[in-house]
Amino acid sequence: MASFLEENQDFVLKLKIKAADGQTQIRRVRLPRIADGNGRVSYQELVGLVVVFTFPEAEGKDVSGYHVSLTYYDVDGDSVTIASTEELLDACEQFVGQKVLRITTYVKPKAAAPAAAAASATGHASPSRPASATKPAPTASTRGEITTSPPIQIHDVLESFVGVLSTAVNHLQEGLTPPTPNNPRAASVPTRARQEEQQQNKKVEAKESETASKKPEENNAAEDCKLPAQEEQVKPESSTEDRSSEDDDGEEKEESRPFIHGRHTCDSCLTTPIIGKRYHSTNLKDYDLCANCFSNYKGKEIVFEAVELDCDRA
Repeated sequence: MASFLEENQDFVLKLKIKAADGQTQIRRVRLPRIADGNGRVSYQELVGLVVVFTFPEAEGKDVSGYHVSLTYYDVDGDSVTIASTEELLDACEQFVGQKVLRITTYVKPKAAAPAAAAASATGHASPSRPASATKPAPTASTRGEITTSPPIQIHDVLESFVGVLSTAVNHLQEGLTPPTPNNPRAASVPTRARQEEQQQNKKVEAKESETASKKPEENNAAEDCKLPAQEEQVKPESSTEDRSSEDDDGEEKEESRPFIHGRHTCDSCLTTPIIGKRYHSTNLKDYDLCANCFSNYKGKEIVFEAVELDCDRA
């Protein structure tokens, strides 16, 4: 049975390398280039190539002296770390149809060995030091206390933190690149339409809360509207001719200027007062639109009726 490597000779790994000089470069590596002596895909071969791409002076040296991190985005848009040959093959199989796997790399040399260890490795004795300089620091057990855990290696913790932080920065930079058909993470980025919809929902909530706060004022205004009507009923009746002439004059004045709804605000554009036609919702409590916003409303959920009340006239 043919192996994965034999069936996918043209499969390509695109490696995002951050070189020692700080520059970022993309290196294309075909799958046969990371095969081991048995002709199988090897994670260790890939690590060796990444170290040499990042630090060319490391070619021919042992790569165990470097911290290497390999990550990619799977078909679900999640960031996944590759740490073994099995995980590398799994990543390749996910993108076997595209024939390309994009991997972000991070390489950092491990901490240098202490001076004493280096001196012993080269056969040179280290210079003599005072006894106080070489004497180990007192621990809890030497002071008569009991301890159950070894001292924390702060240096290793800091190195791990730096590695995680660098990987997060690389991921953030990738997230800011424009979406491409081969970039699965682009599917998780919200579209502009979704963002506009969220902003519109926030505006509607703000208008509803503002409408609720104006409700007591409008109720009081509605009660006040009854007073002028009652006063009009007790006015003495005038002659028919005088009343008709006054009505004609009033109609001419009303036609000459638009109706001003002094106690109402448009719940769409927040214009106050509403001038001209006021469209009041019959199925939504305390909701009004001006003529302009009503003409722009295309929905069918809210039913409106044109209202002009003399008690609202400003």
